[in-house]
Amino acid sequence: AGGCAAAVTTPFDVVKTRLQTQGVNSATRYATTAVVPLMRRIAAEEGWRALMAGWGPRVLFNVPSGAICWATYETVKTALGGTPGGSGGHH
Repeated sequence: AGGCAAAVTTPFDVVKTRLQTQGVNSATRYATTAVVPLMRRIAAEEGWRALMAGWGPRVLFNVPSGAICWATYETVKTALGGTPGGSGGHH
């Protein structure tokens, strides 16, 4: 689920990064901070693929991160007396 969410939210991350780095890595400055108009501008100037820049590394980071998080959660829950894969003893 984390990998899918990372892929779906990549365009928003691209917009956020562009806003944070405007004028630093390039001379590009944006007149607005509104997400949809910026997505349209990026797509018009660079193509829709530009909105998916970096999706591979984001997904590759989030998938194992989610797996580690859930494995740790289940291990700690079991160590504290919860039932493995169950509802934690609630009926």
